[in-house]
Amino acid sequence: MAGGSSQAGRSVTSKILAILFASETSRRALNLTEISKFASLPLSTTHRLVGELVDEGILSRNGNGGIQLGLRLWAIAQNTGRQLRDTARPLPRSGLVFLDR
Repeated sequence: MAGGSSQAGRSVTSKILAILFASETSRRALNLTEISKFASLPLSTTHRLVGELVDEGILSRNGNGGIQLGLRLWAIAQNTGRQLRDTARPLPRSGLVFLDR
C-alpha cells in the first residue's frame, strides 16, 4: 500500500482532495481525527498533509484548533468565478452595423 494509505496505490493528490472534501460534509471546523476518518488516511499522514495545506493558506486553523478552508482557497475560487463570469458574458453588439435599405 502506497504511503501507508488504507487504499493501495493512492496518490498524494487523491489524499489532499479527500482532505479538502471533508469540509463539504460539515459547516463547522473539523479536527484532525474527523478529517482522518473521512479521508480514510492514517492520522500521521493527515497531520502532515493538513500542516502543509495550512502553511500554504489552503486550510486554516481556528482559535480552537479546528481546521477549515483557508483564505487562499477562497481567493482561488473567487478568481475562477470571475473568469467564468467574464467568459459567459455576451459579446458586445457594438461591432455590428445594421443598415436600413
